[in-house]
Amino acid sequence: MAQLDALIEALMAQHAESLMLDPDRPAVIVTASGSRPLTKSPLAADRILAIVGEVAPAGQRAQALSGAACAFGYHSVHGGVKIELRTGARVLIKSDASVTAATSAPKPACVSRLANSPESISMDGLFRILFERRGSDLHLSSDMRPRLRIDGELVELEDLPEFSPETVERLLGEIVPERNRGEFTEHGDTDYAHEVAGLGRIRCNMFRDRRGPGGVFRVIPSKIPSADDLGLSPEIRQLCYLTRGMVLVTGPTGSGKSTTLAAMVDLVNATRSDHIITIEDPIEFVHPNRKCLINQREIQVHTRGFKTALRAALR
Repeated sequence: MAQLDALIEALMAQHAESLMLDPDRPAVIVTASGSRPLTKSPLAADRILAIVGEVAPAGQRAQALSGAACAFGYHSVHGGVKIELRTGARVLIKSDASVTAATSAPKPACVSRLANSPESISMDGLFRILFERRGSDLHLSSDMRPRLRIDGELVELEDLPEFSPETVERLLGEIVPERNRGEFTEHGDTDYAHEVAGLGRIRCNMFRDRRGPGGVFRVIPSKIPSADDLGLSPEIRQLCYLTRGMVLVTGPTGSGKSTTLAAMVDLVNATRSDHIITIEDPIEFVHPNRKCLINQREIQVHTRGFKTALRAALR
C-alpha cells in the first residue's frame, strides 16, 4: 500500500472536499464545516515529495520527486483522486470519481505486493524505488529481500520477494561494465558507477559472501554541494587556496569525505583560474568547467591505476 493511501482513506471516510500537504505543517483536511489537522506531526518537504512521487505516473515521477509543478490522477484502494503538486512542495488532493483504476497510471512495484516472478524485476526498477523512497543506499544479498537505508536505518522492502543467488547474479549482470565483470569474477568484488536515466548516478559495490553475490549501491547527489551548503569553516575554505602541499580528507564510511571533497573542488572551480585533475575510483560528482579546466579520470577506464595517473598529472 502506498503511503498516500492512508491519507486518502481519511479524505473519503469524512467526505471531505480536499486534503492539503504543506511543508513543515501537519496534513490538513478540508470539509464543509472547515479545516483541521489530519496528522499530529508536520511533514517535511522531502517527505511530501516522496509520498507524491511514489504514486506519480512514470512520465511524471522524476518531475514530482524534484518538486516541479505537475498534476495527475491516482486511483487508490479507497477511490480516485486528483493530485496537484504546486511550487514549494505544496500538494492539493481532491476526490475525483472520474479517476478509475483503468485511467490511473499503474502503481509502481513498491506500492502493491508483486504477483510477478523475480524475473520481472530489473536493477533500474530497484533504483527507481530507491529514489522514490528518498533512500541513500540499496542493499542486495542472496536469499534476502532488498533493503533501503532511509534516514540512517535499514528498511526491508516487504513488497518484494527474497532474491535467490541466481536472481542477484542476473540483476548485477544488467548494469556491471565489462571490465568490472572480469574483476568481480577473478577477485570477488568490484566498484563502479552507474547512471539511472532521468534520476541520477549510483556508486556501486559488488561482492560475494557465504550466501552468494550481493551489492551495495549509494545515491550520488545530482547537485554538487557548495561550501555554504555544508557550512565549511573559514579554515577549511582556506585550504582551497593553497598552491602546494597535500591535504588529506579522512573519516569513517558515511562521514562525508566525498561530499566535502566535492564542495572544495567546487569552491576552487568557482574562485580560481587553474587546472583541476581528479583521479577517482569511480567518478562520483561530475564537475562542469567554470573558472577552472577540469579533467576527471576514472581508474581502469581512463588510466591503469592511481600511480600511473599521478605520474601523468605531473607532466
